Amino acid sequence: MIKTSTENELIRFLYKESSQNEETEINRALAEDKDLQEDLFSFSAMIEKLNKLTIKAPERAVNKILAYARQSDMESA
Repeated sequence: MIKTSTENELIRFLYKESSQNEETEINRALAEDKDLQEDLFSFSAMIEKLNKLTIKAPERAVNKILAYARQSDMESA
């Protein structure tokens, strides 16, 4: 597990999407591999920053989406 842990496995681990077996293997690997610990820490920090982002769509885009939704609603009525 130490050599084959991938970034995707670590990200799934952080998002609690790993199977129980994968979780056990990753925990075991983390106990032995400092590089893997650093990767996990980096991904964890990135996820924390992403969760704090506020994304605001431009008003023009929102208006186009609403207009499309209204048009679709009228067509299906």
